[in-house]
Amino acid sequence: MLNRKEMSKCLKKAVLKKGEMTFRHSPHTMACKWKDTRDVAVLSSKHRATVSDPNAVLDYNINKTGVDRSDQLVAYYHFKKKSMKWWKKLFFHLFIQGIVNSDNV
Repeated sequence: MLNRKEMSKCLKKAVLKKGEMTFRHSPHTMACKWKDTRDVAVLSSKHRATVSDPNAVLDYNINKTGVDRSDQLVAYYHFKKKSMKWWKKLFFHLFIQGIVNSDNV
């Protein structure tokens, strides 16, 4: 997201055409804005800027399916009630997440 504290302000203002990319480096992070069908903002401490498609975006697209699938499976178990205390909601969420993770092994 472009409104993060670590994102460079000049990335917010940059107007890009499809396929263009701009980036900024700090000592430990790389902030990147890339235009696909929409603006894509990435903040990474692992990746470096490349000339073609940003590696951080490619890695995200490869690995996002596991998180999306896990969120989908957890949504099937509906334990959220308005009257529940926050710690009970947290307990049941972690319990269900454990069930989903044990089933996917």
